[in-house]
Amino acid sequence: MQNVIITVGTKSYDRFQETPDKTTYVSNVHSVGNVDLLLLGRTVPTTTTGSAKIRANLIQDCMSGSGADEVNVGRAYANIETSMPVKATDADRAALLTDLRAYIASESFAELYNKQSI
Repeated sequence: MQNVIITVGTKSYDRFQETPDKTTYVSNVHSVGNVDLLLLGRTVPTTTTGSAKIRANLIQDCMSGSGADEVNVGRAYANIETSMPVKATDADRAALLTDLRAYIASESFAELYNKQSI
């Protein structure tokens, strides 16, 4: 079972719905007109030589303006998916996560992302 509350930066996400391999969280700013979701899921390997997959998806509405002039201009998505052999070690998983965190936090990633040139 996933955590009841997950904190990401300054936002907290509360568990909203859970199925065996997927959990949906809503943020403290989520509403019908301003979607802000965190989805966590996994794919369980079907063999002992297969791979386990996990994924995290952020879905957020992009809002422009303020107050009565605020309007939804579209929806943004961010998806992370990993696949790890069942027989991988804790060190293997830690190494991949360390590299992924470092890349997402890097100036190289930010520059490519902001220029939309990935």
